[in-house]
Amino acid sequence: MSEGVFKITKQSNKAWSLTRPVDDAVSLLTRGGRLSCKFRLSGALTNNQFGLGIYLYTDVALPDVVAMTGTGNPFLMSRRTRR
Repeated sequence: MSEGVFKITKQSNKAWSLTRPVDDAVSLLTRGGRLSCKFRLSGALTNNQFGLGIYLYTDVALPDVVAMTGTGNPFLMSRRTRR
């Protein structure tokens, strides 16, 4: 981290991944929360150069006030793609 910027160097054929544990992820579902990311691209702008996915997964039981529809895992996702 330098000057408040965290830099990730892309390795060929590898996905980028950053994780940050939280003590009570379920509270983000019931009380709200904010996940944010600011990014800066270097070099020439190229189509499909960058995509960002932010996922929140909880492995504890969901509270009764949260109802899942269908099947699957309790993930939240926000995605922004810059082309």
